Amino acid sequence: FDLLAELLPVLESSFGDLQPDYAIRTKINWSNPRTGKLAAELHTKRSDGAELCLYGVPGEISLGRISALGSQRSVTPAEGCDEIRIRLTQTEHATDPQLARFLAESVPLLGRS
Repeated sequence: FDLLAELLPVLESSFGDLQPDYAIRTKINWSNPRTGKLAAELHTKRSDGAELCLYGVPGEISLGRISALGSQRSVTPAEGCDEIRIRLTQTEHATDPQLARFLAESVPLLGRS
């Protein structure tokens, strides 16, 4: 719970104009208001923490760019976009200034494809 309490304000401030949807119990979705497409998901009910999934323009966010974030990470092609996954298991992952900086820089690339 401490992890989510620290992480949600970081996401809300970093995601700026992305539209949140809190209607689903196990995750929070953010969509790009310009395209209506899914931009990010936060899976909140993982037993070992939370998993942040970002949906970005293919080839724009590399694994090297997120290599220091969270405990596990991956970048995989998905339907017309890249799925960037970051597993957060400690409060320190949520409060890492690199995470907030990465998220703020990445918002223009999310939910566009």
